[in-house]
Amino acid sequence: AENPHGDDHGWFVAYGPYDNPTIAIAIIIEQGGYGSDAAAPIARKIFETAFNLKPGFSPADELAKEIAAQKAAVNNNNKTP
Repeated sequence: AENPHGDDHGWFVAYGPYDNPTIAIAIIIEQGGYGSDAAAPIARKIFETAFNLKPGFSPADELAKEIAAQKAAVNNNNKTP
């Protein structure tokens, strides 16, 4: 959020997990800059702790790997002998 008295305030709001939320958080860092730079990494650490995730775990990366494996399987099944 813009702050006429100094740097912007960084804030980030999130909930999880997506399908059946059990936690909601709001992070505000006064004069912390943009939310994605300052507040979102803190939210990530909270979610990692709350859900016992490996640090740096990315569901999007895991989903991309799964999709790639499925495409490879389809391509292998569509090859003519």
